[in-house]
Amino acid sequence: MDPLYILEIGAHTTKFGLFSTAKPKHILQSVTGVCKLEEKKNKKVYGEEIDENLSGIIVEPIIRPTFSGVLIDWDQLEEFIDYLLVQAEKDGIERSDLEILNSRSPYFKDKDDETLTEIMFEKFGIDSFNNGRQPLFSLISSSTVTGLLVDIGELTTRVTPYYKGTIMYHYADDFSVGGAHLSQYLSQLMSDEGLYLNDYEGEKLLNDFKSNHSFAGMTEELEEKYSTFINIINSESNNEQKKNEQKNIDEIFVRLKKMIEFKKLRENCIFTDFAGRKYSISKTTSQFVEPLFQPGIIGKTEEGLQNTISKVIKNCDLNIRGDLVNNIVFTGSTARIGGIQDRLFFELQQLMPQNAKIGFYGSTDESLSYFSWLGGCLCGRLWRENNSFLIDKHTYQEEGKQIVHEKIIESVF
Repeated sequence: MDPLYILEIGAHTTKFGLFSTAKPKHILQSVTGVCKLEEKKNKKVYGEEIDENLSGIIVEPIIRPTFSGVLIDWDQLEEFIDYLLVQAEKDGIERSDLEILNSRSPYFKDKDDETLTEIMFEKFGIDSFNNGRQPLFSLISSSTVTGLLVDIGELTTRVTPYYKGTIMYHYADDFSVGGAHLSQYLSQLMSDEGLYLNDYEGEKLLNDFKSNHSFAGMTEELEEKYSTFINIINSESNNEQKKNEQKNIDEIFVRLKKMIEFKKLRENCIFTDFAGRKYSISKTTSQFVEPLFQPGIIGKTEEGLQNTISKVIKNCDLNIRGDLVNNIVFTGSTARIGGIQDRLFFELQQLMPQNAKIGFYGSTDESLSYFSWLGGCLCGRLWRENNSFLIDKHTYQEEGKQIVHEKIIESVF
């Protein structure tokens, strides 16, 4: 049986690795560039090489083949895929033996599917190929069949309901704030505190800061509303009468306690840049997350992510709304920010019916950064014995690139 690789080329990072592994072997920036140092002048370099040699390589220009899930540069994409296939060859796998399942962006167009299929067979000569939709793979990875996917991407956050294993694309909606907006706002806040970052170094530092030093804090309004409970937690009181003053009280106490712990842990963190300089970062650790909930801070006119989620749920059938709000699945590296689920819990409480049970799937660990990639792996394990989910070389030669529309993976069942 030929080796099956799962591929996901995101706007920010690319994941590529064997379906039988727990983590993609290659997680790299989705960028290409040209080295300008004399000894390596004009040599093309790619994500991993740029990351590993940042201090010793000058790269210009840095080009991304995709932008916010949309393919914008096919030439660069071909070169980038070629680089990935070279990595597979280093593992001892010939291209003619490769099977690839691509976790494709929901913003792909039909002609993009056709062109990518054609490139894989005609230019790279792989054995088998197919596309599966990223939201579906995230659904599979979550092990749930009904719920709400909240994918925080680079420039947009996509909110997509799914019911009994089928993605309800016609009810999906986009919120125009993503990880890049938070990074830009964080960079602005850091510069206000005297920390200035250049483009590529800065991007890496900001990503590290978002994952390891930040948290989603409470607004003054929320703190005031829940001040009674916060005081109880801070005083370690066990007053059951106060605890029972409000519905979902156990959930409220658990989430408030987590947010207070995050605040104590991270609000006075010391941040170190590449030069070894140390900075005391105060309110920045929580303030930069606010555009997700208050987009007006960065000049957006729409309401917050909580309102988009509420709107998507209310547009769905009344009978399934409870299941949707109780099974919210976050994906994307931005979803790893500490306390983000707890903050959204309190924001949604203001918008949902009193008896609504608000629930979230999973943790904020590293796997959220490659959640849909893991779903592709699960597809491979579930259907490995029946390779009909892949388009083989013979079928492609007989049917042409249009066959991808008949074979694309649309549902769990």
